[in-house]
Parts: sequence; structure tokens; C-alpha cells
Amino acid sequence: WLANGDAGKDMTCHSVKNLCSSSAFVRALCPTTCGCGDPMSDLFLSGIHEGCPMCNSTEVYQDVVSRAPCTDVAPDSPGWQRWADQLGENANEVLQGQGLTNDANTLRNTMKTLGCAFEGWYKSLLNETYGIDVDPCSGIWEGAGWLRWRPLATRCPETCHCKQPNISSNLQRMCPRSCS
Repeated sequence: WLANGDAGKDMTCHSVKNLCSSSAFVRALCPTTCGCGDPMSDLFLSGIHEGCPMCNSTEVYQDVVSRAPCTDVAPDSPGWQRWADQLGENANEVLQGQGLTNDANTLRNTMKTLGCAFEGWYKSLLNETYGIDVDPCSGIWEGAGWLRWRPLATRCPETCHCKQPNISSNLQRMCPRSCS
């Protein structure tokens, strides 16, 4: 919309919604439209470094978590496939400077294929390759904390063991209330 001179002409968040998954700027200006505050939205890039404000303690966010089912989503569900695409795109940006673009494609394809089981695969990959302990269920995707992607627990409560007693308070906030 910038290239064809339409910028500023009756622009609304709804008119740029298609850019939410690829633009931190659009997410920052239109967090509600983009789904920043909805843990079940199609938006995977949800951290403050990706343009979304901190939303996981808002009433809307907690309401969605409370209504989410306590079952893992299917790997072929459209929302999961969009998450995998965004993971691949974002990982490609991060890894491109290191010459690791094939790794980004591997992440995308593995997430699409494995579904929620991607969580265990990803944890093993980072631990075995880099010695990093991560917790994608809670939204901790790497050691430094700069990758703020969606926590998997709301979409993958079975894989993330949301029904188990004594889970961490961080994970508990991400798990559907129907799992308690």
C-alpha cells in the first residue's frame, strides 16, 4: 500500500490486516486487529519485539485462555499452518545473516508436519545443538529471551502437560482453564 501511493488515504487497521504477520509496524499500530491479545489468533509473532504490546495479562487474553479446549490442535489446521509459516519467515530473517536459511525451512516444515510434537523436537534441537534449555509451551523459544513467539500451551495443552499438577505458574497462565 505504500508503493502505490495509498498510504494515509482512508487507511484503517482493517485495511492493512493482511500485513499483520509480516510487519511489526502494523502490529504495533493495530494490535487488536492483528490478534496480539488473542492467544488463539493466527498471529505467531506476538512479543513486544515483534510489535505487539504485552497482552498476556489482559482480560481479553485471559478470557480466550479460559475458553480454549484442553486438546491439541491438528497439524493440518489452518491456524497451525499459518503459525508454522510465520515461524519460518521470522527464523529466516534471524538466520539469514548466518547463512542458515535451510534451517528456517526445516523449522517451518517440521512444525507443519509434527504439529504439537514440534515442541519436543525443537527443545531437543536447541539443547543438543546449542546446549540451551527452552520451553516453547511457556513461550521461551531461546535462551536470551529475544524471540517472543506465541507460547504453545494454549494450542497444545496435551503436549505441554497442562493437566499435570504442580506445573509452573508461567505455564499455568498459558494453559486452557479447562485443563485444570
